[in-house]
Amino acid sequence: MSSISRPYLRTHRWRQLTVKLKKERQWVCYLCGIPIPNDVPPRSRWSCSVDHVVSIAEGGDPFDEANCALAHLACNARKAAREPIASSSTPRQSIVPPPGRPGVTPKPAAPLRFTRRW
Repeated sequence: MSSISRPYLRTHRWRQLTVKLKKERQWVCYLCGIPIPNDVPPRSRWSCSVDHVVSIAEGGDPFDEANCALAHLACNARKAAREPIASSSTPRQSIVPPPGRPGVTPKPAAPLRFTRRW
């Protein structure tokens, strides 16, 4: 999806919101539960991104702070506009955290299954 279909990404209000969220919230991916490192290059799969809990396609407000959460860029891209559904029947793909994060233990995450099957 190009940024043309998401014009709010180019606004000053969106940049202010992302900076505020990154300063105030803990850097833990809300989708997988693994800490988000702050020393990775931008646009890498482990970099920090802001995800909308209720997607914009489903009517979520793009500028609502309560509707935004921090996530790894890879986790955010995998979720896309779909809502994850917890299911114990589908094993979850294991994600290995980047090296160099001593003392950080990821919390165990429940398996996810998405509503759309490809």
